[in-house]
Amino acid sequence: RHEYPEEFETGFWGPYPTDPNMSKSEALKQWKRLSVDDRKAASESVPAFVAFCKSDPTYRPIHADRYLAKRRFDGFAKQASQTSKMVFLKVGSDEYNAWNSYFHDRHGKGAPQHNGGWRFPTAWPPSHQGMPQ
Repeated sequence: RHEYPEEFETGFWGPYPTDPNMSKSEALKQWKRLSVDDRKAASESVPAFVAFCKSDPTYRPIHADRYLAKRRFDGFAKQASQTSKMVFLKVGSDEYNAWNSYFHDRHGKGAPQHNGGWRFPTAWPPSHQGMPQ
C-alpha cells in the first residue's frame, strides 16, 4: 500500500480530473521526480486544466502521470498565474456594474458572466470616474 504525501494528495491528485483508468501510484512517481517549484506549479495549474476539460465535454483528461512527466502543466500554470491576478466580481456589485457599462460602451454588449460573476484585470474599469482611490 502506498503512502501519499499530503501535498500530493490535496494539492494535486484531489482536484485533478481523474478517472478509474488513472494510476495514482504512477502519478506519485512522476510527482516525486519534480522539483519543489515544479510541484507547486503543477498544483496551481490544476484549476486551469479542469476549466479546459469542462470547456469540451468530449475531451478526456490526460493521465495524471503523463500530465506531470510531459510537463503538460507548464502551459496551464502560466494561465493559472494570469488568472490568479484577476479580480472576481459578483454580478450586481458596483464594480461589476461599472465593468458592465464599460463593455456596453466599448463593445455594444454587457460584461461576461459565469457562476454569478466574472474575473476582470482590475476591480474598476479603466478611467472609471467613481473609482475609490
